[in-house]
Amino acid sequence: MKADRRAFLCVCLVALAGFGILAAAAAPASPDYEKNLQIRMSYGEGNYRIISQEVAYGTPPNLAILTGPIKGVITDGKGAELETFYLSEPGVATGESETGSLDTSLAPYTERRTSGELDFNLPVLPDMQALTLYDTRTGTLLISSDVSPAFATFCLDYPKDPDCLERGTVPSRTSNLPDTRLV
Repeated sequence: MKADRRAFLCVCLVALAGFGILAAAAAPASPDYEKNLQIRMSYGEGNYRIISQEVAYGTPPNLAILTGPIKGVITDGKGAELETFYLSEPGVATGESETGSLDTSLAPYTERRTSGELDFNLPVLPDMQALTLYDTRTGTLLISSDVSPAFATFCLDYPKDPDCLERGTVPSRTSNLPDTRLV
């Protein structure tokens, strides 16, 4: 008799656990609010200019794997550094090509463009306010830009986004052109 009761209790426990797993799987997933700051800029003759910046939903990039001579610094409204990252020099492409000899060896090459456009994504960080780029070889400030207009535009389109609610009131619709200073 005790064995029958134990078996019955075990079956009940397994059934309850199974229903719990099914209920958890059937529950709606919480929305993903990860965002990127998408930046497009032009470069040429040592000058950089922001063409556009936009906040959009998406998985942010891992900035820790990037390398290069351009140092990027993301700061908050008080000027405190939130993140530092590095970018390769825009307009420089390196690779290898066949030499044309019978042994099919490869020779390195480098191609350079002196002007063009540069697109990159940054993770959206709490209190993110400004982006500054420096050339680490010379210490030259390349560009400093206020990124808050991109957030203002995003929050007009998505006022119930948790990050927009956390920032306070949704701003009125204004121009989405960034405050950019060329140096």
